Amino acid sequence: MYNFDEIRNRKDTFSTKWNAHASDDIIALWIADMDFPAPKEVAEAIKSRMDHEIFGYTLIDDEFYNVFIAWMKKRYNFVVKREHIVTTSCVVASLGIAIASFASKDDGVLVMPPVYPPFLDLPRLQGLRRVDVPLIHEENENTYKIDFDLFEEKAKEAKIFILCSPHNPVGRVWTHDELKRMADIIIKNDMIVLSDEIHSDIIMPGYKHLPMGSISEVLNERLVSIYAPNKTFNIPGMPTSYNIIPNKELRDKFTNTLQSLGLTGQSITSTLASKAAYKYGEKWFDEVLDYIHKNYLFVCEYLKENIPNVKISKVEGTYLAWLDFRALSLGDAELKDFLLNKAKVNLKSGSDFDSINGLCFMRFNMATSRLVIKDALDRIKNAIEGLK
Repeated sequence: MYNFDEIRNRKDTFSTKWNAHASDDIIALWIADMDFPAPKEVAEAIKSRMDHEIFGYTLIDDEFYNVFIAWMKKRYNFVVKREHIVTTSCVVASLGIAIASFASKDDGVLVMPPVYPPFLDLPRLQGLRRVDVPLIHEENENTYKIDFDLFEEKAKEAKIFILCSPHNPVGRVWTHDELKRMADIIIKNDMIVLSDEIHSDIIMPGYKHLPMGSISEVLNERLVSIYAPNKTFNIPGMPTSYNIIPNKELRDKFTNTLQSLGLTGQSITSTLASKAAYKYGEKWFDEVLDYIHKNYLFVCEYLKENIPNVKISKVEGTYLAWLDFRALSLGDAELKDFLLNKAKVNLKSGSDFDSINGLCFMRFNMATSRLVIKDALDRIKNAIEGLK
């Protein structure tokens, strides 16, 4: 049994999450990493290698691929071929490389906001047209669904579709019917799909992640599936990414772009961390997932009993809660200031995910000690009471 209630001080560890503000009294729940130590085998593998004291260029061995392939087979019964995998330094790099490989200036890139900010930024930064298909907020059911009529219409304008599966930040785990309908539209419109599945392991009880690569053999000819151990095992500071590209022509284009930018190679720590995590981390992960699920239930119950005017979307996957603060009648900028400077809680602003429909929403990271979560919610509750 692992002790996930333990609170470890992450200040002065070069932590993006906890050192974003100079003030020591801010609770940081904004960026998507966990406050839990990674599986002990990860640290042991790195410590053992550091004792050698020679840190030359790193050769990725077969085990680096085999442990990932075995994980995918065991967790999803999804068979990945070694020759289909191209590695990069991280998922965002993979998205940028894929867009640069497959799109030309002014091509359309379809996204479904509210969504992870790089999905919104990368097309613009590469001189492409972003094609938005906003998700429909089903407020009565506290969830989101795809506007398939709009999706089908806008697909005609796009060369690439970036899928977030499970969806960050709204927590949807897409069903087989939803994925199949997306696939049919993608094929019909001769699009390429980039499926970011970095959160695929973090699925709440009662739901099941389906790899996009398992939906259709025809779709696989126009699919890049992007996976990483970073979220699953809390090793984003030692990032890597496995990109599954069955179509050789697409794979060659992707690899050529990777090489042309000089972005090949992996670090020693990323290689060792990935191998150890996939090889030895399953028990740790199963326990941390159970803890996160209980955190989610705790947040739901706390909001219902203590802050009923703050709504939480149903979390089917990821460890991220999507909170609706609109009932407070604060402006978006005012809400940000209120939470940070009055409640002393740093959350990720919803407007970063959607500048229109994300206003007055916040993303709340639940992958931390329940004691920290309670403290944060107590602070928000007390600050809201101070508004009355």
